Amino acid sequence: MKGFLYLVSNHRIQFESRLFLKKKSFGYIYLPLKGFKKYFFFFFNILYPLLNLNHNQIYLLLNLILRKKNTIISYSYLSKRVQDLSKKFEFLKIVQIQNGALHQKLQEDLNLKYIDIFLSISEFQSKNALKHFAKRAFVVGSLSTENWIKNVKIACDINKFQYDICFICNTKFEKDIRYALNLSLSYILTNKNLSLFLATKSKTNIRQIANYCKDNFKVDIYNHSQISFTKSFTKYSTIENALKAKVIVGVRSTVLYQLGSLGHVIYPIDISEKYGNMSGNLLNININLNPPKELFFEKIKEISTKNGRKKYIDDNFDVLEKLDETLRLKNLPSDNIIKSLEEI
Repeated sequence: MKGFLYLVSNHRIQFESRLFLKKKSFGYIYLPLKGFKKYFFFFFNILYPLLNLNHNQIYLLLNLILRKKNTIISYSYLSKRVQDLSKKFEFLKIVQIQNGALHQKLQEDLNLKYIDIFLSISEFQSKNALKHFAKRAFVVGSLSTENWIKNVKIACDINKFQYDICFICNTKFEKDIRYALNLSLSYILTNKNLSLFLATKSKTNIRQIANYCKDNFKVDIYNHSQISFTKSFTKYSTIENALKAKVIVGVRSTVLYQLGSLGHVIYPIDISEKYGNMSGNLLNININLNPPKELFFEKIKEISTKNGRKKYIDDNFDVLEKLDETLRLKNLPSDNIIKSLEEI
């Protein structure tokens, strides 16, 4: 597309971004620099005291000028150095496509400050972006959700659940996820007929989880009739396993946003006051996000029943549909992104 340059972060084009990249012709730029280009442009760092630009920034600017482009698009979140260029040079615009649910701490970690246009997964996320880091924002839906609905049967038969709880494991095994796992394990161990599936990610430290279960519950997850976990990973393993469970438990996760918006029963856990609105609009779900064990048990039992599930959906429909608005939009996110870029 004329005027646009797609920035490939870490020299890897993310699978989901191909959904819209293949629909139009884009110019590409790969950063950070590697190999010969890195060593050649590294020489320009001697000008840093004068220009206040490093070699990657200079390379990006030269490409924009020589290739007659004025807008950078990215699906990977852009570094602060790239955002600084947009602030410093008025001709340069940045379009950031949202690749996951954002909350306050994540925005701070990503250093999101100077985004010209944010293409978001929901109205809630658009408003959040406008409040904190974006000049303009538009709802286009989620590319990863588009990928799911194109490749996975997202509806499930409630009479054929294999697990009582699917636990979404984050990459880092932090305090909040340990508490959520503690609740989930405690629940299934109350009855030998209950079961738990640990939906791990490829980078999840399963040994760390196994040690926690052994130390705190005397449970060997590798050899326990009530516990299963992901052993082979695909692009769809998380949702395919989640669909087999009555309730999906986890903490501040894009997957929870997606599964909730697709009509599945999610129970997010958020235990720390320091997070404030860290869980975004997950906090608006009519459920206690920091439950004591007894209340968690009671709620899981309730929403595991047919009537309980119906009440949960009825009570939370307005919130769930706004977690990720992909299914509410007339067109697929990839088409919405192209349309938005054409109108810029």
